[in-house]
Amino acid sequence: CSSDLFPSHDTHAGIKTGDIIVSIDDKEFSGETELSEFIASKNPGDKISILVYRVNRNVTLEAVLGSRKSLLR
Repeated sequence: CSSDLFPSHDTHAGIKTGDIIVSIDDKEFSGETELSEFIASKNPGDKISILVYRVNRNVTLEAVLGSRKSLLR
């Protein structure tokens, strides 16, 4: 999965262009659908841990989920 799955608002989580999402909350995903379903099962305000592969190393990012409504503003 790539960071292209996330809208630009998610740059606040520290995800950068070129990052490859390895796992979220220690769960690996086989594709965009599985990842989207996992995120949809969470609630606004939930904290998640995102492991990304960035420039030859793994980086762990922490994020607090917002609501879809906040993306429409």
